[in-house]
Order: sequence, then structure tokens, then C-alpha cells
Amino acid sequence: MAEPFTELASIDYPIIDADAHVNEPPDTWQDRVPGRLRELAPKVVHGDRGDLWSFDDGKSMRPVGLTATAGLSYLQYRPSGISYDSMRPGSFDTKARLADLDADGIYAQVLYPSVTLSGAKVYGSEPELQLACVRAYNEWLAEFCDGSDGRLIGQGILPTTGVDDAIAETERAVSLRHRGVVISSFP
Repeated sequence: MAEPFTELASIDYPIIDADAHVNEPPDTWQDRVPGRLRELAPKVVHGDRGDLWSFDDGKSMRPVGLTATAGLSYLQYRPSGISYDSMRPGSFDTKARLADLDADGIYAQVLYPSVTLSGAKVYGSEPELQLACVRAYNEWLAEFCDGSDGRLIGQGILPTTGVDDAIAETERAVSLRHRGVVISSFP
């Protein structure tokens, strides 16, 4: 008698994860926005109870937690208290992500943000800041997907500073080779 699930595990077609998320590296925005906006741009604050994302110079804080559960037992899931040092590297490193896909038998992933999944308004109300942060994220994600031979499929994000800005960033995201955009709120 054959081992249970042996025949099911012999899949000869590619499996695509259509709803995967990345954890943006701590330097995503600090390294990419103009100097005059860096104080307001998202940054990671390290604390005794894990890492926190600080937005708009601390006006909004979000803990690193449930977005960083890859490789953990569901018993270890928690909404806060996780640090980038303890996070699985495939969350933000391309080579490690591809190794994770190979280990899981996944051919490709469609990638969505984690920190900014709720929309670009999280960056703050200042239009210049929001546009700079959206561009920085979309550029980082394009670089993250480069070198994956099409296995990592990025979805850009859009600003909420107006329809014209959203259209312009959609065109820009496509030029960066993103396959789509996330519309989290009305532009």
C-alpha cells in the first residue's frame, strides 16, 4: 500500500501563491525618500517588546507582529513583539524568499505589502511625503522581484493624493514591471 498523500504530492504543474506578503526592510523608506522628508518617512523603532514601525515622525505606530509569522507555529502568532532580527529572512530578502518557495513547492507568488497594506494614507497627510513613500516602496518591490525569473510578481501601491497621481503611479508601477497595483482606498 502506498504512503498517504504520495500521489497527491506528485504534482506536475506549477503552484502559484496568489496572496503572499512581503515585510518591507527597515531601511526601505529611510534610504529612498529625499533627505528633507526622512524624519517623517517610515522607520523601524527597536524596543524591548519588539520592533515598531513609526509613521509621520511617530504620529502613528504599528507593531511588527502578525505580518511576520512565516515559519512559526500558529501557537507563536502574536500581534506584536517580533523583531526584524528574529523574522524569517525570506520576508524581505529575495534569495531567501526563492529558497522558501522551493522548500514549499511553490513556483511563484503574487506579492502584496504588509506595512502599507491599509493604504498610502498611513504615511501621513502631506502629499509630497506620501508620493515619495509610494515611489520608494514601488522601487524597492521592483528590485526585490528582479532576479527571480518572474517567480515574484509585485503589486505596486498607489497614493491617495488624487486621481491624476494614482494614474501616474499606476503607469510608473507598470514601467517598473509590476503586474498590478493595490487600491486600498479612494485616490
